[in-house]
Amino acid sequence: MKSLTLCLVLLVLGGCTTEKNLLNDTTQALDTGSAAEIMVAELPLADVPKQDASDGHDSGVDTAQTNEIISDVVMSETVQDSGSAVVDVQFDAPCEPDCEGKVCGSDGCAGICGYCTYPAVCDASGQCVEVCEKDCDGKSCGPDGCGGDCGSCDEGFDCGEDGLCYEKACQPECAQNTCGPDGCGGDCGLCAAPKICGQFEGCGGLCCSLGPCGTVDKTGECQGDVFVSCVDEVNLVEENCAEQEGYTCLYDPLLGAYGCAEEPECIAKCGGKECGSDGCDGVCGVCTSGWSCELGLCKKEVGASCGDVTVIGSCEGNVHWFCANGKLFNENCSVFGQTCGFIAAESSFGCK
Repeated sequence: MKSLTLCLVLLVLGGCTTEKNLLNDTTQALDTGSAAEIMVAELPLADVPKQDASDGHDSGVDTAQTNEIISDVVMSETVQDSGSAVVDVQFDAPCEPDCEGKVCGSDGCAGICGYCTYPAVCDASGQCVEVCEKDCDGKSCGPDGCGGDCGSCDEGFDCGEDGLCYEKACQPECAQNTCGPDGCGGDCGLCAAPKICGQFEGCGGLCCSLGPCGTVDKTGECQGDVFVSCVDEVNLVEENCAEQEGYTCLYDPLLGAYGCAEEPECIAKCGGKECGSDGCDGVCGVCTSGWSCELGLCKKEVGASCGDVTVIGSCEGNVHWFCANGKLFNENCSVFGQTCGFIAAESSFGCK
């Protein structure tokens, strides 16, 4: 095999019949593992002419290229025959997918262990977890519904239940006080006569007596139906006027003092009122069935009896009220970008 290979190469150079001795030497060198010496000492490649002397034409064989070809052939044959070189070929082991404990994500071999159903997503450990969507629309503070918050309020402001910031409400300060101002426009309590809320040493914020009659003087005062007076500015006297039929405690402008007197005849007050109390245990009127009474006026309610509202309807601001099948209905014309008014073509009120 080695001789045949060299012969083929030498044929390129012009034939192998004239190189018989060279083949014998080469074969012997290969058998002894001296391929390198053959390449250097035995092969006369440098003396191979590029032109054939017999016809003067270029043989087409390049010396450097020929040297390279022969070197490759010799070295290849040497390795095969001498067994001096061993090629260690390594093959990659097949990829083993790893999905233990996973329900989603990569299996480590360009595959997946599973999918998550929306809105859940796959986390780094291969588990499906739900993604919380924050709810902060229209809010500037308060919880976002996902364990966080939508913001915080500036100093002096509190976050309301609607997620908006409001100026902090005044906090009443009464401590041990039972009366007097609470610091927020109110009071911590009221004192029953004759005691007053003391604003002096030893009685600050407490109900205390001031003098024999407290705050009651000779003018007296009414505590419900009880007339309270201070006699001789020393003795506190109480009189229950209700014990006399038809009497109560009243202020007498002629005397300039309080006392027991007959109850005056009640005068009903219904001016401008359609319903509600007349101030004398009576009423000023009764509203149509289903209508409500607010501040002495009857207020229409959807689904109530029509009352004085007919199919022609009426307008209250931009709201159209009308009667259908004996019941009241309305529609807000502003919703349609219209106004409530009389429509001549329909001889009734409506949105136009």
